Formats: sequence, C-alpha cells, structure tokens
Amino acid sequence: MSPSLLFYLGTLYREAAPYRDEGFVGERWGSQGSGLLLTTGSKILLLHRSPDVEEPGTWGIPGGAVPVDSETHAPRHPLDSALLEAKEEMGSVPPHRIVDQYVYSEASGFRYTTFIGKVAANIDHVWAPQFNWENTQHGWFTPEELETLDLHFGVKAILKHKAAVLFSLVSRQACFQP
Repeated sequence: MSPSLLFYLGTLYREAAPYRDEGFVGERWGSQGSGLLLTTGSKILLLHRSPDVEEPGTWGIPGGAVPVDSETHAPRHPLDSALLEAKEEMGSVPPHRIVDQYVYSEASGFRYTTFIGKVAANIDHVWAPQFNWENTQHGWFTPEELETLDLHFGVKAILKHKAAVLFSLVSRQACFQP
C-alpha cells in the first residue's frame, strides 16, 4: 500500500476509534454527562423515564454519560454526546438550533452540560419520538403544566437557571419556583 493510503486508513481508524463509557467515577456514571432540552419558546419537550433507569417515573430529558476514546481517554465533545444520546433515546432529533447551555457541576469534578435547542413552534405536528427502553412517553409542556409533574432533579435545576431562555414569552419567576 502507498504511504498516502496508509495515512488515510490510519486517519479513518483514529476518527472511528470506539468510545466507551467510563463506568462509575465516584458516585456518578462517568466523569461528565450531557443532554438536550428542546423548546418551542412556549413549551419544552420532556420524556417520562422508564422503571429501568435512575430516577424512574420522573420527567427528564434525553442524555447520559459522555464516553471517552478507548485509546486516548479523551472525552467525546459534550454536544456530540448529547445529540447521540438524544437520537438513541428518541429515534431521531428534530431540526433545531442550539441557543444556550446550562452546566451543572459538583465539587467532585462531575459536570453535566445541558444544551438548549430551539425548534419550530409546530414541531409536535411534524415530529414524534420513537423511544428505546429508557423512556415510555413524551410531552410538550408549558410552565404551568410543569408544576403538576414529577420532574427529574436535573430538569428542576435547568428551570431554575434557564427558564427565561426556555420560555421566551414569560418571566423566569413565573416559570418555576423550586
């Protein structure tokens, strides 16, 4: 084989190097995580978590541990990981534009990045998720409707800090009080 072909094949191999979960790092699955929260500006998409996951029965977002490269141990980019997790959990990801992010961090070094994606107002008429085993149903919720739901603790934190972005038509205080 020519040196240029070997370089090309080596580059392909490195780019396709398998990522793997780190497993438990302290009390968390992985050293970092990421997820995707979609908003129309007046409603947000939440998924009802199945009995087989952490925080079962709560309403959350698609996301999970950020895997690391099996050779270099470098983490996948959090946005790439969030989009892959969303596709895995929902079957596909609707067209969206990332408008903000929220980073939750702990003293242990663990961090979870939530990317906020803006979707079309009529998205619920043209797209619906196809769930894997991690979630059982979905809903597009207004701030008032959220008050009646059993929310995942991560969603509560996002609402506390990013409600003005998620619900561009209402004030932060009107959206959520922990």
